[in-house]
Amino acid sequence: MVELIEEYVAGPAFLTAVLSALWLTAGTGRAG
Repeated sequence: MVELIEEYVAGPAFLTAVLSALWLTAGTGRAG
């Protein structure tokens, strides 16, 4: 059960982290 929850949470969390990294990179790229 815990493993299922971890997998369910890891997906969106990973995508959010990737999108945040890309957004920050794009933001600093435009600002810099």
